[in-house]
Amino acid sequence: MSQWTPPKASRWIVLAIGLAGTLGAAGLTRGESSAAAPGVDVVFLANEGVYLTGGERGVLLDGCVRVPYLEYGAVPDEVWEKLLRGEAPFERLDLVLVSHAHRDHFQVEAARELLLARRETRWVVHREVATAIESGWTRWPEVTGQVTAVAPVDGERAAYRVAGLEVELLRLPHGPARSMPENLAHVVQIGGRTLVHVGDARASREDLARAGLQGRRFDVALLPFWYWGSPTWSAALDALAGRLGSVALHRPPGDPLPTRGEGSPHDFSRPLERLHY
Repeated sequence: MSQWTPPKASRWIVLAIGLAGTLGAAGLTRGESSAAAPGVDVVFLANEGVYLTGGERGVLLDGCVRVPYLEYGAVPDEVWEKLLRGEAPFERLDLVLVSHAHRDHFQVEAARELLLARRETRWVVHREVATAIESGWTRWPEVTGQVTAVAPVDGERAAYRVAGLEVELLRLPHGPARSMPENLAHVVQIGGRTLVHVGDARASREDLARAGLQGRRFDVALLPFWYWGSPTWSAALDALAGRLGSVALHRPPGDPLPTRGEGSPHDFSRPLERLHY
């Protein structure tokens, strides 16, 4: 397993993965948008799983979910087969990201299948996720070069460049027990847009400040649906709201979407539905 340990002396780490890992000609700045960029499509898979495509690049976030878990949905068979075969809209898959190791966001069996099917794809995931994939799997040596395992600490931005993409991984707790499981927020620059996805983060004002997410600007926010409709999450919405729009994820199929009046989010109703920003 390729494992990354953050140096104590630095609070900002940038690593290039592969010879093709560059920022590209746009020269984008972290947390900012580029008005001249072509934009990004957000394609819904299931729960908090989305496929991002823009600028001839593709990123999968929390998409390795093949079996429904509790009341939450899973990626349908026909959509999963398209992803494995690289059929539209999944022709390009440069990077796979996972927020945390709960079965409504990540399933080991699906991850292993995708690793074997899409050998061109790099994975940058938390050490917990990488360990789960590796454990007891005899074919791990075939794919270990595709996987980079990370473990960012509080207040640290682990930044990676992959095939012209830039992604930041930030520790944002799932709940009061900060490490069970480890939850990562992701800031992804693709198609000239800056998107934030927080997994199942508790995201209090203090958590957001610790992660360096207060005061930043995002084009698109991909957030759990429960952030809307409750004042508990107002700080998270205020800090993370997308300039171009926010998308409510994690809604169980058939459940109504809570609203917050003005600024209500976009929502998905079926797999492969897409939004363009």
